[in-house]
Amino acid sequence: MFRMLLMACTVAFSLSLASDADARTGAWLQSFAERPYSRVRSELIGIGYRPVRFAAGSKGDRCYGVSWCDLYPETENCSGTGLALCSFIFYHRKSKKYLSVVTYGETRLIVLRAYYLTRNDRIGWHPYVL
Repeated sequence: MFRMLLMACTVAFSLSLASDADARTGAWLQSFAERPYSRVRSELIGIGYRPVRFAAGSKGDRCYGVSWCDLYPETENCSGTGLALCSFIFYHRKSKKYLSVVTYGETRLIVLRAYYLTRNDRIGWHPYVL
């Protein structure tokens, strides 16, 4: 009985630690919103994230309108219409996580949101980590 109680407490404590870590990560990612992309990019590189470069031949299919692909090699895609949404991808070698930063704006990129990518998000990719 005591072992089962101890085991239940251990599991509950582990789950609370995991949710605290998720909450901190969520708050950290939300802190990028409404900031200029150039500043967020510099901050990410400063803490160990590396821009992901996509194959040169596929960039033409990824960028429409203003081409941010030429300026930022980590551009996954840009719509160029409406809000001119773009997504930029970074990789952190230590944590082995990919991070997507989504921006809006045709003349100045402002971060809309940031989130970690899952394996399913990366199907069909052929990136290079810079």
